[in-house]
Amino acid sequence: MPDRRSVVLSLTTTSQRCYFTDQQRSKGDKCEVDKLEPFTDYVCQAQARYGGYEVGKPASVNVKTKSDKPDDVDTLSVSNPENNAIKVTCNHSRRFHGPGGKYIARLSLSGHLVTEKENTTSKCEFEFKDLSYLTAYEVEVAAVNRDYPIGTGKTKEVDTLDEDKVVIRILIFFTVAFLALGIFGIKKTRAQSDTNEEELFQSTAIYSNVPDLDAVMKKHW
Repeated sequence: MPDRRSVVLSLTTTSQRCYFTDQQRSKGDKCEVDKLEPFTDYVCQAQARYGGYEVGKPASVNVKTKSDKPDDVDTLSVSNPENNAIKVTCNHSRRFHGPGGKYIARLSLSGHLVTEKENTTSKCEFEFKDLSYLTAYEVEVAAVNRDYPIGTGKTKEVDTLDEDKVVIRILIFFTVAFLALGIFGIKKTRAQSDTNEEELFQSTAIYSNVPDLDAVMKKHW
């Protein structure tokens, strides 16, 4: 039985003594040509021979093998173009073996699909942006076609990085807080010093205004 990598030729002739005698698998008026590429156009020829000599013109027919699953993705490479972004590239033979060949990339988090992207170009390349910081994701890339929309994907884990702005904001916050506490401490010290000086001044003023008791006694007596 023919598969997606073979074709079967049928011989139509007016002679009952004409049959296939090539190196392929043949039986009577049928011949199977195998080890072909799926979803590929071929031109098959049959030449009549008699007594070791070619007789007449060769007969030819255009055939196309059936579609099949695309070749699997070989390897994945991941990188972080930004701290909350993931870039994925893959190696692939570019043999999709069917109509509508394309690449599909799926980004998952803890087993749940986050997003899915398609790429119909010849480059197996994807980029996921605006992701969570410091998070472990899993990316899967597969080659598919319209007849085989679910391919065998290649998976790899990749982490996003820390947010630089967060670190900077924390440093700024602690710096401002430290300066604020320092300024508050200086103001409090100055205020306490001013209060002590004012109390001392008031005490001196009260003491200096105490009347002379001897003078008072002499005046009244």
